[in-house]
Amino acid sequence: MLEPDVIVLDEPTSALDVTVQAGVFDVLRRLQRERGLTYLFVSQDLALVRQIADTVSVLKDGRVVEAGRVADVLSHPREEYRAVARQR
Repeated sequence: MLEPDVIVLDEPTSALDVTVQAGVFDVLRRLQRERGLTYLFVSQDLALVRQIADTVSVLKDGRVVEAGRVADVLSHPREEYRAVARQR
């Protein structure tokens, strides 16, 4: 528990202003570099996901409907569900 390989972050910055969000992500990036951590980041903020993630999985009703590299999934959704979510 004291030296995890993976950390799950569920909406870690959802109620924070942009400045505080940036500070949180600076700390997370530093810890990732220093300790080789992997983050499982849960978020509905697609702009934030695009900024921090390498890969993404899109869930609908608890099931993965699309997964892949962030740029591919967010820029060229194959699923109608993602295409609608992108427009919000």
